Amino acid sequence: MKTIFTLLLVLMSIGMMSAQTPDPVILRMEVEQVTGSNNQVITKLFVSNFKNILGYQFSSRWIPGEMFFLGFERFGPPEMKMNEGNFGIQDALFGSIRTSWNLPSTDGLTLSDETELFAFRFKKIWGDGKFSIEGHPIIIEFFDNNFNLLDLIFIDNLGGVSYFRNGILSNTQNLESDKISIFPNPAKDRIFFKWDQLTQTPDQAFLYNLNGQLIGQSTIADQSIDLPESIMPGTYLLMLQKAGETVAIKKVQVQK
Repeated sequence: MKTIFTLLLVLMSIGMMSAQTPDPVILRMEVEQVTGSNNQVITKLFVSNFKNILGYQFSSRWIPGEMFFLGFERFGPPEMKMNEGNFGIQDALFGSIRTSWNLPSTDGLTLSDETELFAFRFKKIWGDGKFSIEGHPIIIEFFDNNFNLLDLIFIDNLGGVSYFRNGILSNTQNLESDKISIFPNPAKDRIFFKWDQLTQTPDQAFLYNLNGQLIGQSTIADQSIDLPESIMPGTYLLMLQKAGETVAIKKVQVQK
């Protein structure tokens, strides 16, 4: 009887652990003009919340008429042991570079927030050159050491935000961001929510800056939350969850 009771406790603990959604990986693209060149730029991809990761695969994309791929500028941090073999550039002329990486061990690798994952060099043909990401061949995959397929937030080089749930862009998933309004926006000290006919009513809010750093979290009471007293003016990502499951993600402007 004692053995059965212990086993039940273990199974309950595993169930509780699996119900919690890990923090999303955050990728942020930045484009930097090459000093002394009028038409060359370096695109840098930074990662945050890269915790106990076993591997990933996705593609970087751009409009080929705007940018021309010149080559690799830098590979990831030394502990990742990345090289040209981690990239597929056969479609670079068509505006796509594939990348994949896997850790030989099953321990998982953790990187500091805002670590540069890699950097490419491009010749700018015209325009600002917006960069995006997508899966290859089907979905974007980031796996942790528990083999969870992690959610992902991508911030492109023009400030646009995309949310990928289970490796698929959220507008094809069952997130309910469009059913939730936030006000005031810009906000100062407090944010109020308005929602109607949600499948899941969020009970927790997580606030990230555009560098992927968690600024604060709060229980949602009376459809509102208080912002951290020390928050600086700027743009933030507000993730709303119910019992560890992401319900919606909203962009909010803070002013003081």
